[in-house]
Amino acid sequence: MNSPALPASPLTRIAGLSAPLILFFLIQNAAGLGVLAIVGRLGAAEVGALGLASAVNGLLVALLYGFDTAVQALVSRATGAGRRSEGLAALRSTLALSAPAGFLLSGFTALAGPAIAAALTPDPVSAALAAENLRAGALSIALMGLTIPVNGYWIATGAPRISLAVAAAIVPVQIIFTLILAPRFGLAGAGWAYSAACG
Repeated sequence: MNSPALPASPLTRIAGLSAPLILFFLIQNAAGLGVLAIVGRLGAAEVGALGLASAVNGLLVALLYGFDTAVQALVSRATGAGRRSEGLAALRSTLALSAPAGFLLSGFTALAGPAIAAALTPDPVSAALAAENLRAGALSIALMGLTIPVNGYWIATGAPRISLAVAAAIVPVQIIFTLILAPRFGLAGAGWAYSAACG
């Protein structure tokens, strides 16, 4: 007779949940470095403008991460109680808020992002280049309004490996598209590549 399997220790469970997320964020940061290396070949002004656009974009995307926290709290509680349908309902409710918020922020980025960039630097060339990137990448924010809660759901249900697998599939797409589009279209091409990868 086979002996019953011993329950995993807390340390093992923590490692199993955290390792995919560590790799997830590592891959995302590596993608950022890859894009920077590609844009760096375009010139110093482009590198500075990409940094400026990334700061503005990051500030706006941060407004969506409250939905990640909300869905993780609600779904993890439902999952722990064995109420899967309640967790799915929480995801749907979160998406009902995050999706419109993402589209509103996307429109705001396209319309007001260039003015924000211009207010942050006295260099008109850098501001114009940053504006190109912000407008081209604005769609990515709308798409993140859809994907952030879904990622939170996977994490809360104990399946962070799904988030890792998606990131591992998306990053090569972003790098390839950036390699193709950035040399021809500059920072607008890099923004389009990011939006394509988020889709």
